[in-house]
Amino acid sequence: MPSQVRQQKTSQFTNLWINLAFGSVAMIVLAGVASVFLVRPLISKTLQVSEEEPASLQPITIKPQAIGALRIDVSAKSPQIDG
Repeated sequence: MPSQVRQQKTSQFTNLWINLAFGSVAMIVLAGVASVFLVRPLISKTLQVSEEEPASLQPITIKPQAIGALRIDVSAKSPQIDG
């Protein structure tokens, strides 16, 4: 006499916190990838000076944004001196 097999789905062995952790990591990775495409330079200044001449740059004011400046990149280049 064969017995009847009853299939039943249960969530007894699934952990909600693991799914929540994976979801939050996925959101952080997605935000990091999206930030590469949302970069926007707000200001660019070039300052040229001759040797042994002190130079200064006037203060730069930036209008407040919704998020604000999260990163400020500054680069300086020194020309090659021919001898």
